[in-house]
Formats: sequence, structure tokens, C-alpha cells
Amino acid sequence: MPLGQWSVKQPDAHWTINQRRLPVPPPLGTFAIGAGGNPAPQLVLEVAVSHESIPTLTERDLQRYFAAGTGTRWWVGLKIFKDPTGTTRWWAGHAERSMQNGNFVDTATLHAESMPIVQTPNLDISIPTNLVFHIRVATLTHPAAPPANYPQYLIINLEEIRQIVVDLL
Repeated sequence: MPLGQWSVKQPDAHWTINQRRLPVPPPLGTFAIGAGGNPAPQLVLEVAVSHESIPTLTERDLQRYFAAGTGTRWWVGLKIFKDPTGTTRWWAGHAERSMQNGNFVDTATLHAESMPIVQTPNLDISIPTNLVFHIRVATLTHPAAPPANYPQYLIINLEEIRQIVVDLL
């Protein structure tokens, strides 16, 4: 699903809120509407392999994902620096749409749980990690309450992702 009417940029994976599962129907206009009249994705994943720089992924692309009308509430980005003659490295980060006075605005904040942004390629992908991303479910459903018995956070275990990437290299 493209990010907007004038964009060909689209996430590698995305998820939307099933409004029928919310305990109280959200007010009309709570979720941005995407292609086909369906809710736009609230949670998106982008994986970049060798063709995008960290500044492109964490600045330009991030701005696109959180532009007006996209509906993105949370973004997860992975960057793989594939080097067939040396060490393959990687970076992972996540960001959420910023809020002001209880309303979403068209900017994002990169989370402190993200790997640091450095000038040289990041971590060796062969080294295990204990990094975990916590995605607040309430941010994805705001202003509606999450369904009963839902966890407070969706947990993304980066070690599990690292192992999948290593297996696919």
C-alpha cells in the first residue's frame, strides 16, 4: 500500500487495526483511510538491504512514513549492510508518531531502544543481541481503548529477527 496519493514508497509489511475488535467503536476519522477505503496501516516495517543509507532510512523515509494522511502510528526499520567479501552489519530502530495536546502530528520520534546511528556501518550481524523493541498498543488504537486482555506492549525480539536474517544471507 503506497504511503500517499503521490508516493510510490510502501512498507515491506504493514498491519492495521481491526476496528471490530475494539471494545468501543472509535470516532469516525480516528484512523486514516488508505487504498480501497480500508484503514491505513498503523504499524509498518521497512527492510533496506544495501540500497539505502542510514540517513535515508532514518530521516527521509521516516518523514514519508509519518507524513500527513499516511496513518502510520509506529514504524520499525531494519538496515542490512550486506558485504559478500567481509562482515555483514545491521541496524534496527523504531519510531512512533508524535503527539501534541492529545492529537497526533506529522512528525516522529526515534526510540531510545533503537540502535545508535553512527557514521560507519553498525553491528556485526553474526553477534547475538539482547535488544527488544516495545510498541505501545494504546498508541496504535488511540483514542480508542485497546481490546480487553491485550498486552500493554507488542514485543519485537531483535535476536529472533537477527537469526532469521543470518539464515537468509
